[in-house]
Amino acid sequence: MGFDGVVLKTTDGGRTWVEQGFGTDSGLNVLSVDAVDAQTAWISGYNNGDNYVARTVDGGATWLEETIHQSTSASSIADVEFLNADDGWAGGYEGIYRRVP
Repeated sequence: MGFDGVVLKTTDGGRTWVEQGFGTDSGLNVLSVDAVDAQTAWISGYNNGDNYVARTVDGGATWLEETIHQSTSASSIADVEFLNADDGWAGGYEGIYRRVP
């Protein structure tokens, strides 16, 4: 997790870490990470005041942002928890979002 778009990744059980970029500007602040397996992970937080949730299915090489409704001018998703690559929850200031394939 990190601020200004910084996310770290390990492939050796935590002995070493490398910065994992995902093509988003520096306004992204990641508050939660949930790795489903070695290739699939979800991240959440806020990007310049907007809800932010994204998923990778290729070990972090690419990320696809998930659209989550926002009713206030500034919000964030504080946590994600996924059972598998598609089915899980994201929670934040505006409530809980359930994603079902």
